[in-house]
Amino acid sequence: MTDCCAAANCDYQLRQSEPSAQLFSFPLDPERCKQWLNNCRRQDLASQPPEQLHKLYRLCAKHFEPSMMSHQSASSCVLTEDAVPTIFNVTMSVNQQSVGNRKRAAESSEEDASAVKKTKENTPAQVKEEKDEDKEGAKLNTAVGELQQENQTQEDVAISKAKETLKIYFKEILALTGFSINRANISSDQPIAGANGQQALSRVCLEQIDKKEVLQFSEHFMREEIQNSLRLARFFSILLQDVTSIEGKDQIPVFIRSVTIAGFPQKHLIGFLPCDLDAESMFYMLLSELRNKWGLRMEHCRGLTYLITGGMCQKMRDVTCRILQEFPQVVLSPSDPYAFNIWIIRCMPVPSIQKVADTVEEVASLLRRTPELSKRLEGKIQLAYGHIKGEVDRIKAAVTGNWERGTDAFQTMLEILEPFLNCINEIISKVDEDTAEQMAKLKPVLKNFNFIMTLVVLKNTLCCVSILNSSLRGIISISSTLQYTISNALKLISKYQQDLAIFHRKWFSEAVGRAKKLGVEVTKPEMAQADTSETPLEDFYRETMSRPILQYLVAEVKRVFSIEMVRILRWLSLVPSYMADHNFSIRRDKVADANLNNLARPDTFYEELGCWEVKWRHASKRRILPTTVFATLKIPDIGFYPNVQSLLRVLGTVPCVNAEADVYGQYHMVLERCHSYLTDTSKDQRQCNMAFVYVNQDVHFNVENMVETYVQKHPEILRILQVDDSSTVKPPQVMSHGNHAEKDTEEELQLINLEMDADRLVEMKCAETDREAIKSALQAAVVAACSSQSKRDSKASAQDGEVEYVTKTQMNEVLTICENAVKEGILMEVGSSFFSLIIDRVVKLGERDYLPIFLRFVDSFDVMRLELIGFVEANLECDVLIRTLLEKITVEWRLDLKNCRGQAYLGSGDVSYKLKAFACKVQEKYPLAISTHCSSYSFNTWWSKSIPVPAVTRAIETFEEILMFFGASSARGKQLDHVIAYGLRESYEKVQELQGTFCTTWQEKHDSYEVFVQMLEPLVECLEKIKNNPQRWKTFVSEQAAVLLHKVMEFDFIMAMVVLKNASSFTRELSAGIQKDQFSVASQLCQISGIVATLNRVKTNMKVFHQNWFDEACAIAQCLRVQIEVPENAVPKDGMIKPVTFYKDCLSVPLVDNLISEVKDHFSEDHKEALNFLSLVPCSITVSYMFESLKSKPPLYSSDLPDAENFFTELCCWRVTWKTKVASVTIPSSIFHTLRLPLMQYFGNINVLLRIMSVLPSTKLEDCGVVMRQKRFQDYLRNTNPRDRSPCLTMLHVSTDFSRDLDRMVTQCLKVTPQALEGICLDKESKSLTRNSEDNMEIVCVKVDIEEPKILQSPERLQDEDMKTADEDGPVGNNRQSLATVFRLAALLGQKNMNLSDLSEEEREPHVQELNSCYWFANESRSVPPISDDEMVNLLINGIRDVILKEIQESPFFSLITDKPVRVSDQTHLPVFVRYVGESAPKVELMGFLPFDENYNVDRQASNLAKTLTEDWGLPMSQCRGQAFMHLGLGFQSLKKMSLNFLKTYPLCVVTPSESCGLAYWLASSVPCPSVAKMLDITEDLLLFFDESPCLEEQLAQAVDGLLNVPREALEEFPETCCSKWKKREDFFDILADTLDGVLSCLDAVSSSDTGAKSVHAQVLSTALRNMDFIVTLVILRNACSPLRNCSTVFRCGNPADILCEIEKIPSIMETLEKMLENVNTLHSAWFEQAFQLATKIAPEQVCFSEEANSYDSPEIYYRENLSIPLLKSLVDEMKYCFSDSHLKGLSVLALLPSCNPQPILPESTDKPFSLYLTDLPDPDAAEQEIITWASVWREKYQDVAPPTSIAEALAHPESKSHPIVALLLRLVAVLPSVSMECDLMKTTLNDIRDLFKNTVCRGSRVSHVMLRSHCTTLEKLPQVIDKCMEVDPDSSPCLSQVGPRSPVFTIILKCFTFSTSQAFNVFAY
Repeated sequence: MTDCCAAANCDYQLRQSEPSAQLFSFPLDPERCKQWLNNCRRQDLASQPPEQLHKLYRLCAKHFEPSMMSHQSASSCVLTEDAVPTIFNVTMSVNQQSVGNRKRAAESSEEDASAVKKTKENTPAQVKEEKDEDKEGAKLNTAVGELQQENQTQEDVAISKAKETLKIYFKEILALTGFSINRANISSDQPIAGANGQQALSRVCLEQIDKKEVLQFSEHFMREEIQNSLRLARFFSILLQDVTSIEGKDQIPVFIRSVTIAGFPQKHLIGFLPCDLDAESMFYMLLSELRNKWGLRMEHCRGLTYLITGGMCQKMRDVTCRILQEFPQVVLSPSDPYAFNIWIIRCMPVPSIQKVADTVEEVASLLRRTPELSKRLEGKIQLAYGHIKGEVDRIKAAVTGNWERGTDAFQTMLEILEPFLNCINEIISKVDEDTAEQMAKLKPVLKNFNFIMTLVVLKNTLCCVSILNSSLRGIISISSTLQYTISNALKLISKYQQDLAIFHRKWFSEAVGRAKKLGVEVTKPEMAQADTSETPLEDFYRETMSRPILQYLVAEVKRVFSIEMVRILRWLSLVPSYMADHNFSIRRDKVADANLNNLARPDTFYEELGCWEVKWRHASKRRILPTTVFATLKIPDIGFYPNVQSLLRVLGTVPCVNAEADVYGQYHMVLERCHSYLTDTSKDQRQCNMAFVYVNQDVHFNVENMVETYVQKHPEILRILQVDDSSTVKPPQVMSHGNHAEKDTEEELQLINLEMDADRLVEMKCAETDREAIKSALQAAVVAACSSQSKRDSKASAQDGEVEYVTKTQMNEVLTICENAVKEGILMEVGSSFFSLIIDRVVKLGERDYLPIFLRFVDSFDVMRLELIGFVEANLECDVLIRTLLEKITVEWRLDLKNCRGQAYLGSGDVSYKLKAFACKVQEKYPLAISTHCSSYSFNTWWSKSIPVPAVTRAIETFEEILMFFGASSARGKQLDHVIAYGLRESYEKVQELQGTFCTTWQEKHDSYEVFVQMLEPLVECLEKIKNNPQRWKTFVSEQAAVLLHKVMEFDFIMAMVVLKNASSFTRELSAGIQKDQFSVASQLCQISGIVATLNRVKTNMKVFHQNWFDEACAIAQCLRVQIEVPENAVPKDGMIKPVTFYKDCLSVPLVDNLISEVKDHFSEDHKEALNFLSLVPCSITVSYMFESLKSKPPLYSSDLPDAENFFTELCCWRVTWKTKVASVTIPSSIFHTLRLPLMQYFGNINVLLRIMSVLPSTKLEDCGVVMRQKRFQDYLRNTNPRDRSPCLTMLHVSTDFSRDLDRMVTQCLKVTPQALEGICLDKESKSLTRNSEDNMEIVCVKVDIEEPKILQSPERLQDEDMKTADEDGPVGNNRQSLATVFRLAALLGQKNMNLSDLSEEEREPHVQELNSCYWFANESRSVPPISDDEMVNLLINGIRDVILKEIQESPFFSLITDKPVRVSDQTHLPVFVRYVGESAPKVELMGFLPFDENYNVDRQASNLAKTLTEDWGLPMSQCRGQAFMHLGLGFQSLKKMSLNFLKTYPLCVVTPSESCGLAYWLASSVPCPSVAKMLDITEDLLLFFDESPCLEEQLAQAVDGLLNVPREALEEFPETCCSKWKKREDFFDILADTLDGVLSCLDAVSSSDTGAKSVHAQVLSTALRNMDFIVTLVILRNACSPLRNCSTVFRCGNPADILCEIEKIPSIMETLEKMLENVNTLHSAWFEQAFQLATKIAPEQVCFSEEANSYDSPEIYYRENLSIPLLKSLVDEMKYCFSDSHLKGLSVLALLPSCNPQPILPESTDKPFSLYLTDLPDPDAAEQEIITWASVWREKYQDVAPPTSIAEALAHPESKSHPIVALLLRLVAVLPSVSMECDLMKTTLNDIRDLFKNTVCRGSRVSHVMLRSHCTTLEKLPQVIDKCMEVDPDSSPCLSQVGPRSPVFTIILKCFTFSTSQAFNVFAY
């Protein structure tokens, strides 16, 4: 809140000593607040809400009439409730305003500017004239101000009046809504408020505004208010009411109950739930509405109730059971206002009981609606029960109110049944027709034995649970016996169940007696009439009614009184009246089990309970204690007990807790309004938004905001209202007669005065305009001068920086004046506050070296600032430098070094000694000016730059040159990103952290040298490529790369970087800790002595350490082919020095010595003591060992404290304040937020200490929203050439704040160099004119400029130049790049399967901006070759690929999978898939097709394939965690070669089989045997044949019936298996062998019955299947793969637990295969015999062997040597290859799945599931503890809940978010190709691709079109993206019309997707 008056022109600051200086805040009432704003002329604040104005702005007492103030004392007064300010001096000169308060300077700057005069040539003679002009100007200002105010006021008044009209109309519409419902006879189309309303409201509103739209706006704003209220309430409950018909369908009203901040219960209607859904869909829809529409989280839901009758009972019971199962913290409670026992029966899903309950409610409604019937009933009750004392009064009392919802409803109905029937007989002829009809219908229902029997049973059974009603209603006295009451109720029901025969006989006798008395026949109910069994009626009702009711009661009592409900009701013991009954003591066991999620501060819960007891124990005896939950929540100091408050708020949220005694009436009115709306509105007129507005009408929202929103949507309504108002208000013109001489004279005088006023107004505007023009011109000149130094825009900047009308000397003088103005502004902000001196590294400005000097201070807004204040030459002698610095600081800048609290000087070489001498001199005189390092650098960077070792200095300079080289352009930056990705490939998180930022942020990193050494090898390779590729890079770039490469390839540089890396490792934790939070600082301060001791040990054992460092450098040098030698200039004359000795003496030893001294100097005792004060930040109060150390001795800064004597007392109060957590809603975590707390004025000492911490150089410079000057300084140095810099321009570029300095710059320049300033203005005007003329000429010249290059250069040359430009200077806009952007957006929408319009505004806006930033060439076809159709398709495919790559980056891991090759036009292509994890579920996407040649060189083809994947497609192989490449014999060895290369480079890229087919089939396809490959080809052809003939499936099933020794159920699955899943089966070869006879018979039938190609195909297949080679190969494969059968089953469809068990069997399977290979002679004989028998069986006449077999002794030996042995060897090798140790370790992560019963890791365990992925984990040290926590969570918290059984379910579970390391491990194992997907995406994707190939007939590349068809959603979204792009940028139409829906290209793409089954045969060449 400001300390000044908000009124315009108020001189409050000048009269603060006056009695009228009291300030009053703006009112919260919107109407009065608006009136205050209008009266005080502050229309600029009209957009702010009243709450904000109330907090921030005040008016002084001078503006109020004395009658509006009431004096409470001599020095204070208060305003009356209707006070409005009326006294304002609008004629006061703006020049007389006070400018002493800087916070108001920005508000009054526009008013001040109007009084500035044009001052080009001021002379002393003009002073007098100016004084006279000032006097006249004061008068003129008054007149002109009134004229301007009048014109502006007229416009504002017209708009305000129109808005007021809208506001009144909207209020009337809302009022009419309720009125029309309450008075149902008013139509919505009827005029409002009759004739009076027509006069009061505007005709335009009635005609132009749609009332339905007004309701929609009202609903929107009501919804926002309710959302805000619920957000503040946090906890809530869900209330579901009975089914109602609204908008033509049955829906369930949904209410939310919560507790307001003030402690009142509130209830809101939030929507309707459709009933036509199943229970599961209703559950998800309810959750979706709460989460997405209302922003509510079910984790905050604490209660649930429903009241559903009729057929929806069972469905709603299922929904509630699902909610209670998913969210255990939710409790089920009865629906208000029903009693517990009545609510249970109302929700019982039994139609007969529902009918009885409805009848009781109908009777009660009839009695209330018919007073005569009620009065007559009282008489009948008197007659019936008058003989029993007190019975009449009891029954009469029971019938009052809503008795049908009370505990004794059914007993009361039984008691009044006979009197009620008598009343009906007597009165039915005397009532109206509708009532008589209702009575006539009721009478037979009441006189029915089933009705009477049901009432009797319900009355007697419900009495068992009626005792629980008080506990659920929150009755305080019951809570102590709650558990006992529940137990008694269950015991009573149990007793009824045990003795049901006895009790039911009694109930039946009672019902029969009542029936006879009423003359009702005792018979079975109608629904049981059809039952012909002779069951006695008593037994029938016992079994069908009494027993089910009792069983239902037991289940519901246990469901309602769950553990959580009992726990919540126990919290009633916190209510003070309960505590008073128990001696003000709280039993800890009643509240100890409170869920931590319900507590505000769990760590102080028990301490707070003790304080709560003490509070009420010592309360006044006369104080009335709160007796309810809500009364307790309203006590004033409840906020000091946040945990108690939170528990009571949860208790108040539960729906059953009674709220009648605690609310102001509106809580229950919500339900009443809902019933009223449904009752008074016919079904066909009910609307959801009307119901919402009517039911929630007590929700107050700002109608002004509603008006503003409506006006923004319909701006024309204001204009229409203004026109209508002017035509209505305009008075009629009256003709006047007579002499008008006097009138004419008056008019002439007025005209003359107006002309004079206009002239003066023009003069004033000119003066103001001149001042503004000067400011604008000077600002432009300064900006141009600073920008002229930039490397990137040097030409354009130089032209703008030159000033034609000003000499260079004059311009330099102007810049010097501006520099001094900037310094003066900074020094004024520093004032007399604390500051620190910071001197950065030496920089070259022009031809000299300078030291930049920064000041760190805290401004008046509590913002930490670091400002560049000036420079000093670096080459001065030590004494001269010290003297110069002292003069600058104390004399020139007028800074008092007594206020200096820190020094941080960064210098290398000789400069470092000079700066250390200066620091010592300052600290000697001013001990509190502590020497530290600067937090703008990491400590490792700081000390390395300060060390005066020549080798280190040279190495760091080269290091910086390299980073500046790569950071100079985006293309080189991308090259560095590739270097980082390769060099740090084993640390994905580090790569993501450094890519794109390393060049600019390396000084802030703590491990920069280690990172550089790791990426040194790829860096050298990158520099060599740049050097040796002048075609791509410009010449000077290649030359720079060559120079840098020469420096890097020196052993001196390598050795220095290695030593720096190792030495900085000792201080890395210290460097990182002191720049984190306060906790890290504390822990690192304790480690400093240990770090110094470690460095001393290194120094002592330097020989050993240096030898290790030297060996490391030598290894790197050998990899880079660098000769190990000493520098040439360091070689002695004898030349006998060894490199290891030289570098030890000249590098390692001095570096370690200097490092020890740096640590000691920068972390002195004073510095460490100062850093302890960081524990004063509230979030660090809990760190006791830091805080306690502050009490041990007087503080370091005792002399700075305002009240040092009370420091320790203040310290204790400060800790207590934050320990109780009541000082602020949120605990501040930074110094900045702490200093801005209002309570800091009470803690003066702590305020001073925190301000000192803010200026201490070593503390973190918090980002408070201001410009970071040090960062701007570093950017300036990177982007400018040293020779172009100067101290003046550097100062202006870095430190200028034009909002602060511009006025001062102009004032000083007008005083010193007015002529130069005038020349700057003229130059700006001339440049503006020149630019305008150039813009006009550009249209004429643009064609010539574009067409000339076409003739001179070829298209190829143009493309080369484009590549150079894009690489060197960033991307250049062209249609290809713009099309790529469009296609990329279409692909993104296709992946999400969303339309552009479905995205939210926040999501859609970046995409629209991206489309808008595209640059389109209108005539590109003339300048460069047009875009062909194939190129367009390639661009689209690249866009799809880019989106997939982006999803992979977010995943962030993936695996590579290739399937069988496809042959298109005699070319082989390999389909490549990527598998990764989306949000939680695995995904498989087709990335493209690799061209493949089986006869190509293996190594070269492997290299080409890898290059295509990594470079062309951009796959980040460092993130690849699995690869599954299907090898098909000898021709595909290059795939295996590429796989092994990947595995060597990226060890975590494990090789696995793919679950896309069975393991046996996968391994068999890799066998390098021609017979096996041929057999598999024949099998594929066979499957395709059956797949193309669905009618053959039934024939096939009949043919193989009986051939398989399996049950019939397996045969039913067989046709599908054969056609689509056969290959994936574990018994693939077994099935084929067993059913071969049936398959052949089926083929023979087809070949004999059909004709044409199908017959020929069947005959060819039949012959191939009968071939002896096929049969022998099939049988041998069947037997050889038998050990894999179970393993294949588990991996294909087994659950994770089975896979874990199977992992252990993998070694035994390998061992079995090896034994089979050893005993192959024996085994092969049996296999060959089986094959021969099968061949004899199916084709006895064709049993003959190939010619190759004749060359062997026997066919058996031939097949053994050429088939069995190679097959077994291949299987063994492939098993070892596919199931390596890394693969098995990766699969062991599946043990973390909850369904696998995860176990905690034992300390002595060496086999840890995450050992393979240690480098992928963000915090490997915490992994073990997190896994232990994860295991305990599922073992304890979810022991009664079914755990997630798949990876997707586990990742989607909320617990995964709490365990990020476990989630990351599960994501890693989810991408492994061997792990089966839950939804079998891999198989679906592969089959889809095969179908696409079969059915795609296209012109052009088939693989490209298959790629597009596999991403068809992208093509669906493409037209809307094109339309949006054309809408955003019309210039894109010529180009995008080529790819639009009507374009030839799009037509071609669509034609490519036509199906052609005739050409589907033999598409695949497997």
